[in-house]
Amino acid sequence: MMEINLTGMEEVQKQMLRIQRGVTAMENSEAFVFSSLPYAYGIHEGSHRNGRLARRAGGSFYIQRAVDEVLAQGDADLTEGLKKVTAPGVWVLRRLSLWSRRRARQMAPRGGPKKKKYRLWKSIKSVVRKKS
Repeated sequence: MMEINLTGMEEVQKQMLRIQRGVTAMENSEAFVFSSLPYAYGIHEGSHRNGRLARRAGGSFYIQRAVDEVLAQGDADLTEGLKKVTAPGVWVLRRLSLWSRRRARQMAPRGGPKKKKYRLWKSIKSVVRKKS
C-alpha cells in the first residue's frame, strides 16, 4: 500500500484564513483620492459643477487616470507585499490609495511661474476610512 502525506497543508489553511480576514476588513473600508481645492473639480472634469467651462483644453482626469493605472499594474507588487504583511486588508487599500495619490500628483497640471505654484499638486490627498 502506498501512502501520500501532504506537508504544509496547515500553513496553507492559516494563510487562507488570514487572507479571508483581510478581505472582510476591506469590505468595511473605502479609499479616496481627492483634492479639496474649489477649482480642482473643474480642472479634473473640464467644467464646473454648474456646467460652465473651466478649461478650454478639456478635463485632465489626472486622478481617474492615476487610479486606473495603479489598479492595472498593482497586482504583482501587492502579491509580494501580502507575503510580508501579517494583517492585509486595510493595508492593501492604503497602499493602493498612496500609489494613486503619487501618480495623480505626477499627472496633475502644474501652474506657471507664480508665487504659490503647485497648489493643486500639493492638495491631492488619500484617505482610507470605514464605511458609514
